[in-house]
Amino acid sequence: MLFVTATPIGNLSDASERLKTTLKEADLIAAEDTRKLKQLAGGLDIKLKAKVVSVNDANEREQVDYLANLAKTSNVVLVSDAGMPTISDPGYNLVKHCHELGVEVVSIAGPSAVSSALSVSGLPTNRFCFEGFIPKKTNEKRQFFESLKTEKRTMVFFETAPRIVESLETAIEVLGDRQASLSRELTKMFEQTITGKLSEIREEIAINPRGEMVLVVHGDESAELDYQFLVGKVLQLVESGIGLKQAANEVSENFGGSKRELYQRALAEKK
Repeated sequence: MLFVTATPIGNLSDASERLKTTLKEADLIAAEDTRKLKQLAGGLDIKLKAKVVSVNDANEREQVDYLANLAKTSNVVLVSDAGMPTISDPGYNLVKHCHELGVEVVSIAGPSAVSSALSVSGLPTNRFCFEGFIPKKTNEKRQFFESLKTEKRTMVFFETAPRIVESLETAIEVLGDRQASLSRELTKMFEQTITGKLSEIREEIAINPRGEMVLVVHGDESAELDYQFLVGKVLQLVESGIGLKQAANEVSENFGGSKRELYQRALAEKK
C-alpha cells in the first residue's frame, strides 16, 4: 500500500496522530529530503524504524518501479518537505504507477498551503484553480499570465520571495489590477496575509519580501462588464481635459474593468 502523507507546512502542532502512526508503522519512507524528514521525526519525538530513501524531482522516475512494486506487499509512505506530496512536489509518477499496478493508494490528510491561503483570501472559493509556481523568466511569466487572462475561477499560485515583486507587476500589466491576496509563512511565527488590489499588495510586500508565498487572484470578470459603457466614460473624461491613461485608471477604480484594457479600447476608439 502507498500512503500519500501530508506533513506540517510550518507549525508542528498541525501534525496529526494519524501522521505520527503512519510514520512509525511504515516499512519504507520515500522522502523528498531525508534530512528534513529526520528533523520532522525529531520535532515530533518519534523514532523511525523504516528504511528511508530519497525521492525528488531528479530521481523519481528511477525509483518508481522499485517503490511501486514494494508497495504491493509493504507499507510505503510518501512525504514531501512540507504539505501534501504531488502538489508542486514529487510523487505524481509514483502514484500513477501504483494505480497502473493495482496498488492501493491512501491519502493521509493534513496541511496544504493551497487550501489554507484560499480559505483566508476573502475571494470566491466555490470554483478555483491551482496553477503551481509562476515561471521564472520574464517572457514566460508574461505568456503564463496571458494564458490565464480570461480564467473565470479564482487562481492560486506559488511564488518565491526574490521574484514576487516582478510577478505582481507582470500580473497587473496582463490581468489588470484585480483583487487578490498574498499569504506568506503560513502557520509559522511570522504568518501574514495581505489583501487588496494587486498594486496595493505589491507596494506592501516590496518593503520586506521574505518567506514562502501563496498568491490568490480573482478570476476574470470582464465578460460581466459593459466595456462599451466604460470606454464611453473614459472618453468623456478625456474630453474634459484628463489624460487618457489617468481617465482609464479612474474609470477602472470607480466602475471596475482592467485599466490596460480600458486604455487600449479607448485609444482604438479615438483613432
